[in-house]
Amino acid sequence: MPMMPGMSETLRAMQAQTEVMTQLPATLGDLQRAVRGVADALAASKETVASAQQVSERLASVLDEIEEPVRALRPGIVRLGEVLNSPVVERIPAVLEAIEATVLPLAAGAERGRARWAWARSGIGRVGRSVRIGSRAARRT
Repeated sequence: MPMMPGMSETLRAMQAQTEVMTQLPATLGDLQRAVRGVADALAASKETVASAQQVSERLASVLDEIEEPVRALRPGIVRLGEVLNSPVVERIPAVLEAIEATVLPLAAGAERGRARWAWARSGIGRVGRSVRIGSRAARRT
């Protein structure tokens, strides 16, 4: 049976439309899942932004508390830097080594003298005691 001109094209268009219509529920389901995923992502991002805002506020509060004391430290830190850059500071280790080289032998000598004095006192004490003990014995007789 001969078809009317343009009828086959219309039938093909209707068939293609029917195929698309049969796939429409699955496509709509996919679209709904995608929209739910976007909504979940938006909710999570809202929570993240709220949490970041809280952290930002706490950080700003902490910075407000420490900003003035830190700024007050600046002059002292600058002075400390100037002192540490001084050539005198570079000489400190050498001066300390010289003092140590001078004082340690003196301290060792003083310790030896103290030990000798202690030894001498202990010997004199024994001699003195024996002399006193002997003199008491002589008085009793």
